[in-house]
Amino acid sequence: MLSSSSKWRLLELDENNAAMNMAIDEAILINCSKGKSPNTVRLYEWLPSAVSIGYFQNPDAEVDLEKCEKEGVDVIFAPSREEMYPQGYSTFVEIKGNLSSTLEGASRPGHFKGVATILTKLFNIINPDYSYFGKKDYQQALVVKKLVKELNLDTRILVLPTIREKDGLALSSRNSYLNKKERKAATILYKALKRAKEWVGEGEKDPSALVSKMRDSIEKEPLARIDYVAVVDPKTLEKVKEVRGEVLAFLAVNIGKTRLIDNIKLADS
Repeated sequence: MLSSSSKWRLLELDENNAAMNMAIDEAILINCSKGKSPNTVRLYEWLPSAVSIGYFQNPDAEVDLEKCEKEGVDVIFAPSREEMYPQGYSTFVEIKGNLSSTLEGASRPGHFKGVATILTKLFNIINPDYSYFGKKDYQQALVVKKLVKELNLDTRILVLPTIREKDGLALSSRNSYLNKKERKAATILYKALKRAKEWVGEGEKDPSALVSKMRDSIEKEPLARIDYVAVVDPKTLEKVKEVRGEVLAFLAVNIGKTRLIDNIKLADS
C-alpha cells in the first residue's frame, strides 16, 4: 500500500514522458486500458525505483492484466462504471468557448465535456503533482490547462513533444487499428503538414491557400477522407487571416475506418 503522503504523477506511457522522470523515485500512474498503443516503453527500463500504478480512464475498458504486467505495473486502479458513474449520476464539467467548440469540439460534440469530467474526477481521486499530455492532442491539452486553472485543481499540466515513427506518423493507440495498406496511407497526414511548413518557408502567407493545398495533397490518397484542415492561432484556436507570428496547422483525417489527428507549427513568433 502507498501511503497518502506518497507523491503521484499521472501520465500516459510514452518514451518522452519517462525520459523526463528518469531520476524520480515516486509513484507513476499509467493508462494501460486495453487497446492502448503497443508503442510504449517498459517503465522499469527508465524508472527502476518507481512504483507504477495502472489506472483506467474509461470505466468500460477491459482490464488487460497481461499487458499491464509486461509494462511493469504494480497496482491496478480499475474502478467500475458504477463506482465512477453511480446510478443517478448527473454532475458534469463543461468548458465553454472556442477552445472546446472548434476543431475536435465541432466534429465530436460532447467530447470535451467527457474529457473534462473524467479528468476532474481522476485528478481529485489521485491528486497527481504533474499531468502529462502530448502535442498531438494539442487542443485537448489547452482544454485541460483551462480546466485546471479555472477549477484550481492541484496539478501541473505539462505538454510534451509528439513522438513519431520513422515515416512521420504520430504515435497513437489508433494506429493499431490500421491494416498494412491503411498504415502506409496514414503517412499522408504528416506529409501534408510538413509540406505546408515548407510552403510557408517559401513565402506562402495565405491560410486559405495553405488549407487548399493540404487538402489537395491528402485527397490524392484514395484511402483518406478529410474531416477538417485548419490554420489557427495556437492560443485561441481561431482561424488566422494571415500566417504571421506563431501559427499551427491542424487536421483530422479518416484512413479507412480509423480517424487520425495531427498538427504542426508552421511558423514561429
